[in-house]
Amino acid sequence: PGPITERILEHAERWSTAAAAIKDEQMIVGTLDALRQELLGIEDPAKRLARFKQAANDHSMGLGAGQGGSLGMLELKSQSPEMQQEMKTLQAQTLSNVFKAGTGYILLYVDGHEPMLQRSFNEVNGEIRKNLERRQNEAIRQDLVQQLKDASTIQDF
Repeated sequence: PGPITERILEHAERWSTAAAAIKDEQMIVGTLDALRQELLGIEDPAKRLARFKQAANDHSMGLGAGQGGSLGMLELKSQSPEMQQEMKTLQAQTLSNVFKAGTGYILLYVDGHEPMLQRSFNEVNGEIRKNLERRQNEAIRQDLVQQLKDASTIQDF
């Protein structure tokens, strides 16, 4: 298989799990709420962050999946309104409430804050990574559609 097909196969299990999970929103919210309560019970910030990263690696379907949930430095105004609302209230080493943004449920953990005098390398890198992943996923979808069209036939009776 080509590189696009390989990428589809690599992510097929995660996407399948995500699609199944979306059907049970109460389960998702319950799982995230339980994780939030567990994290709130951990006093040591380093241990709390380590547990958050472990949970993100195991369950995240977002951009930080497989990276300990790391989204890098985020610019507030570049986020969805729901993310902006939650991010405004968070301080360093704090957890958000569980909230819905777009089609997913989110639990944020803010590891640190930096003054927004100038966009950081991590912020720009994160934005580029997010745009690249979005474009790669679109290319995968287009390639898959083309493969399906190429494999299909139309018969006129």
